[in-house]
Amino acid sequence: MDNEKIIRYLEGQLSGVIKEEFETLIESNSELREQVEILANLIDTQPNEKPPYELRQKIYQLVNIEDKSFMDLVIKKVDSILEVVIGNQFELDINPAFITRSSSESKIFSKHMNDYEIVCDISSEIDENFLINLAVTKNKKVQENIKFSIIQNQTSQNEYFTKSNGNTGSFKLNKGQYLITVSKLKYELGNIKINLS
Repeated sequence: MDNEKIIRYLEGQLSGVIKEEFETLIESNSELREQVEILANLIDTQPNEKPPYELRQKIYQLVNIEDKSFMDLVIKKVDSILEVVIGNQFELDINPAFITRSSSESKIFSKHMNDYEIVCDISSEIDENFLINLAVTKNKKVQENIKFSIIQNQTSQNEYFTKSNGNTGSFKLNKGQYLITVSKLKYELGNIKINLS
């Protein structure tokens, strides 16, 4: 069972035959029906604000749903060389787009989140900063006005939007842990957790 299908069903994103087949499956499978009921109750009683990411993860774990819209990265800088501690499965085996950077100074990661491909380019700077550039495509077409909300220590830091070329342009982040929420209008596409050290 594709766990994302439950969420898409509850958010009204399924239609036609797919919706009818899923509803038939819900009726015949008591475990699935229980998962759908738990999440439906949470959605019906949820406040207008989105719950913190950590709470959503606990709920997903409670009903055995894998969050496929999440990318966890831990990057360590050693003498201007970036070492990937967590997130190797998301790393793309391509050279950076900028000729002035080597592959040891820059890492590019990619993850599909709800039909969108999110690309994260992290490069080392001379000081303690990291340069980040985020890009989004859907069906190989660049996406404009996708919002990336940067949160550190549960406090919103900045928001960046993709431009007509599909990326945010480069911005700096200091060492630290960040949660980046990716959204389009009011619909959350996914999250990127980055630990930069």
